Amino acid sequence: MKNTRHSTILENGITVISEQALHAHRIAIGVNVMAGGIHEPADKAGLAHLLEHVLFRGTTSLPGPKLRATIEHLGGHINGQTFQDRTAYTGTVILENLPDTVSLLADMVMNPTLLEDDIDLEKQIVDDENCRGCFGCTMNESFFEAAYPEQHMSQPVIGYEDTVNALTRADLVAFHRAYYTGRNTTVAVCGNIAHDDIVALVREAFSGMPTGTESVWPALDYHGGDMQLATSSEESNLWIGYDFTDLSDDEKRAAYIFSDILGGHGQSRLMQELREKRGLVYHVSTEVETYVRRDALRIYLHGPSAKFREICDLASEVVRDSAANLSEDEMRKALRRHHINVTMSLDALEARVEDMITDVSDIGRISDPEERHQGYMALTAKDVTDAGTKLLLQPPTIVMSAPVRNAPKISELREKLSPNYNAGGLLQMFKRAG
Repeated sequence: MKNTRHSTILENGITVISEQALHAHRIAIGVNVMAGGIHEPADKAGLAHLLEHVLFRGTTSLPGPKLRATIEHLGGHINGQTFQDRTAYTGTVILENLPDTVSLLADMVMNPTLLEDDIDLEKQIVDDENCRGCFGCTMNESFFEAAYPEQHMSQPVIGYEDTVNALTRADLVAFHRAYYTGRNTTVAVCGNIAHDDIVALVREAFSGMPTGTESVWPALDYHGGDMQLATSSEESNLWIGYDFTDLSDDEKRAAYIFSDILGGHGQSRLMQELREKRGLVYHVSTEVETYVRRDALRIYLHGPSAKFREICDLASEVVRDSAANLSEDEMRKALRRHHINVTMSLDALEARVEDMITDVSDIGRISDPEERHQGYMALTAKDVTDAGTKLLLQPPTIVMSAPVRNAPKISELREKLSPNYNAGGLLQMFKRAG
């Protein structure tokens, strides 16, 4: 995997990054603006997301119908998405249409008309999108509030009905003027095109973007709190989270492998012990999520309320055991999965664009993917168990949704998740019986 990634900072502060994919028949492009939910006042929740919607309604040179016709003519697809820490405008087109696509995206992010009628219409669309009260949103907001209390992270990117409806054109104009600037913008491209050619296209198309000032990122303070949501449902859920703040880069790599072995695939520890062997859960998984320059491990369990205490007890045992005992065979398989995933991702141009943008957003530069890959492949089983133990020594964030009569005490669950907890349990009994 020869490193073909390059980076250039333009005169107005825009960062242009690219990766060459010589045999690709398409081009992936992303225009990333460092402005998201964390940059909104609490009473204007949903502002960044609404602005992203309205940008597709027309520019000063391309009124709505003409803009939509231009997007259709380019083929491929162009889309937008708002996150807690940024807003992304992405496209996938054929090479011959890249110059027009760059010009179109530049026009959209620099010269939106932001008409009152368009804003009102997009408010209706956002209201239809809003899944307020759905289980996933409630659990997610509860998780962030428990992990980072009173720090804006639990505020949904889509906003609330009242805050979105109260937004004005002046709000959108002010937010756009403050954040849609060169020092907040990254343009990433992956495909069969030279870096210098991409720089020339972006320099010309984005020449009118003001330099501006760089967005301020809040310093999150991890608390590892908990929240219990009472329900009468026959199904219960448990989310457990650990923040990576105190981990070094090498330890973070090891923690990713720990997550994979614990619950990242069909043969993972949690999947085998809770679902395949005992049928206790409907769903179990783990993943490492990145937000606001933070990584965090999340563990998800979903099963019948009648068995929820048993689910919690066994899950905590599996988590502890995974951090204490890891075989060389498991480690070899985990590294093999990582190698396969990295190799297969080379065909996913959009994922490579996202990876470069994340690099610039999180560490301020592009990394060498081969160097990073070799860092993973050099990990040992001890590296992974050490990282897992270090994670478990910090206070976990725990959010559960279960009937009170079926839910364990959160204090007891915390104790059982600690690597220092030595009581025997279901997993040890099963191993002895085997």
